Amino acid sequence: MPDTSHQEYVEKLRDFIDRVSFERVRGIRPAAMPPGNLEEMEKQAEELHLYGERLSQQWGSDLASPVLRKRMAAEKRLLAEMAIETTLAATLASYAAPTAGASAERGVAPPSIEVPEYLLRWLENPFEPIATFRGAITPSPSLSAAKLNLEREVQSAIAIILSSTDETAQKVLADLLSVNASVVIEGLSLIGINLAEKVGVGATRLMLSVIRFVSGASRRLRTLLGEDGIHKVEIEIQKWEEELQHGTLFTQILEKTYGLKKFSEERKRWFALTEAPTKALDTARERIIDLGHEYPGSTEAVEHALKGLALVKMTPMMASPVAQTAVAGIYAGLLGYTVYNGYDYIGARGKFFDRVEGIKDILINTLRVQERA
Repeated sequence: MPDTSHQEYVEKLRDFIDRVSFERVRGIRPAAMPPGNLEEMEKQAEELHLYGERLSQQWGSDLASPVLRKRMAAEKRLLAEMAIETTLAATLASYAAPTAGASAERGVAPPSIEVPEYLLRWLENPFEPIATFRGAITPSPSLSAAKLNLEREVQSAIAIILSSTDETAQKVLADLLSVNASVVIEGLSLIGINLAEKVGVGATRLMLSVIRFVSGASRRLRTLLGEDGIHKVEIEIQKWEEELQHGTLFTQILEKTYGLKKFSEERKRWFALTEAPTKALDTARERIIDLGHEYPGSTEAVEHALKGLALVKMTPMMASPVAQTAVAGIYAGLLGYTVYNGYDYIGARGKFFDRVEGIKDILINTLRVQERA
């Protein structure tokens, strides 16, 4: 059963989203709200921030658990929380700050980003059944057919992971490549900082919550990457930029990073050597189909965070050099997380985060073959 603290947090999130949406659609800005209503909204935002921080600390600890399932749950929740916090920041910022030419009290409903339902569900239960998406598979009539079916689904899952990763990476790179490389590297060191201390002076109580939500999302990203991950991104992002400047496509960088050519050759040998029964191969096929269905949810969560950041970084309070540098660092961190999350889902060259049983793990455990050094 879902943890009741997660249920309570999601209920609070829904209440707050509904409240802001109602006032936003009415076109009533904070300056025109009755003091009691405004104070209640400000209080709700602050409570959400504190509740999210408390749960995120628990999830961060769970990433170090020896139990894979616990690490998987923590990662999904942290990823969902990061995307939700950037969405809350963006919606609150666009609502609290008047648009150009609009009254500070009333005006056309400002832009808003909806919080996807699946992200809220991830907070409650990261392990919702995936089988409903694919239905039951047809059993293979023979061992040779089982091998062909399994290889086909492996190729399909890899294609999904590769294309989803590349699509999301392109959206990050569209903004990132226009930023000086030294700013990006400095920004990576700022992931997780308390932005309120840097840019919160003079902000209204509601806008201070916007800054806190962005800072919270930044801390979730730092937790997801880890110190080793941030260091890895600092090194690799400079190499990727150089390769892109020389005409290499990012999907080619991914194929090389993921070791897909060697992995394809390995699979041919494994399928020739395996003595695993047909039923075992079909079970592995189901699990790999599920991986392919599951992975795009992660890249979609990253893209949702990007949409929120795109709105927040345009607000006046985020115009300072330190704020822009911090945002550039978040973008770079999101790129690195996306690349190495896909790396683990395929698992051809081992693990980076080690929070999911990747395609290679499933094959090795099913086919019971030995890897070559």
